Amino acid sequence: MICLRIKYNFVLSSFLRKSCSALFDFDSGKQTHLQALVLEFESDLFISSALIDMCLKCGKLSDARILFDEIP
Repeated sequence: MICLRIKYNFVLSSFLRKSCSALFDFDSGKQTHLQALVLEFESDLFISSALIDMCLKCGKLSDARILFDEIP
């Protein structure tokens, strides 16, 4: 994305997570999660719910539960 000069924002973050969950690509989803943490998008409810959805679809139930419990 940096090479393409695409600006990372909360809409793109959510879109990437939904794409990762549709592809069952948990590793790439974790990378988008880390990027959201760095840019402080994690407090957004839309972002949090997309991350939980990705974890559930990838079979990471314990991770999804932890994230659900951390929602503000």
